[in-house]
Amino acid sequence: MKVQDILFEQMYRNNEARLNRLKNNLEREDSESEWALCLGAGISISAGLPDWYGLLAKMTAQIIPDEMMFELQNNTRACQLDAFGSGRTESDPKTDDEAFQVDVQRFFEELNAAGGKTEYLEKLESAQNGKYKYVFANINVLESAEYIRNYIAHLLQPENNSKESKGTAERNINWHINYFIHQSCLQSLKYSMDSEKMKKSALGAAARLLKSDKDSIIHDVITYNYDNLLEEYLRTNCGCDAAKIHSVIKTDVLPRFGDQGAWNIYHVHGRIPVFECESEPMSEEVILTESDYYKEERINYSWTNTIQSYILGRANVIFIGFSGTDYNFRRLLKYIRQDKSNAHKRYIFFSVDDIVNAVFGNRENIDDSVSQCIKKMNQNEGSYAYEKLMINYLIHAQTLYWYKNGMEVIWTSHEELPYNLDRMHL
Repeated sequence: MKVQDILFEQMYRNNEARLNRLKNNLEREDSESEWALCLGAGISISAGLPDWYGLLAKMTAQIIPDEMMFELQNNTRACQLDAFGSGRTESDPKTDDEAFQVDVQRFFEELNAAGGKTEYLEKLESAQNGKYKYVFANINVLESAEYIRNYIAHLLQPENNSKESKGTAERNINWHINYFIHQSCLQSLKYSMDSEKMKKSALGAAARLLKSDKDSIIHDVITYNYDNLLEEYLRTNCGCDAAKIHSVIKTDVLPRFGDQGAWNIYHVHGRIPVFECESEPMSEEVILTESDYYKEERINYSWTNTIQSYILGRANVIFIGFSGTDYNFRRLLKYIRQDKSNAHKRYIFFSVDDIVNAVFGNRENIDDSVSQCIKKMNQNEGSYAYEKLMINYLIHAQTLYWYKNGMEVIWTSHEELPYNLDRMHL
């Protein structure tokens, strides 16, 4: 999908002007002006890792009861299905958990009796590969993540309520969450670091803004991604000295911001490495769920909030890999609004793909694919005229909205984003 095929003529020219303005601003030799990247999930998705819905689907598939895991859980739980507690019978009222456990046991018994286990296991494997991610599309992603945390916590609940037991249980819960995220990322990684697809990805293009053969434009990155693909790309493909790549989590000593001889990558939601697990170890806990966010927001001087506030208040920032509805991105607005000086420039790359797919995805009695719709839309024969106007209205409205919030929007597409980022080089 190409932006020129989507935008009206003057809107496209204005969009190109904003892109050139960003390039010119980066080229200016101003020692007092620092630049930083702020990266969302779209960057890692370009390298093959799952989006939020895909990650939640994969994690859910890892904890959803299968027959072997169900038996293991059941043998270690205080509630035994055969007894239902001392002196209780099967007809007695059950807790929601007991009822679920009973129903799951019967489910597997009936499944085995019906000979339907093969299909079930095939679909379970598909779910573990993220196939059922759109099940979560109508559920808030933070709430969905909370489901996972609650389920794990319930399975690992301590035998007593002592402070020590609760602390151990919390660490155990965090370890399991990290483990499931790690497994989901490892299963999803499609490309090797030196592959052409990785080099042509948005991740590769973002890394080249930090270091290319021509220049070294940016040295500080805020990332909401858990993985360390960016660090590995810098080591493998950009010729950066590994000792000068600082992958930073909240337990680390902070490097000097704006150091032109090094690269600082701040994992504000925690790090779960895919590479170099010894030198860049896993965080003890990550920010994933609704309660994690609320907990962090209640701490005025938390490491996460301090890093974001510090960088957004001292640097010009390029945002890549976010959508306008991304909770992480919208939280950043409070830091941007606190900067009353208007001294810093902020650009965000948004993709037209989601808007186009949403507009054409709701059409009825139309057999054309989205690409066919776009082609006919541009033949000036009246086909899909309303859709074209609606798409451009939404893009224009969002451009104005974010401009009023202190950001210049550069519209791109999943296909063109790497190319547009590479255009920034001197």
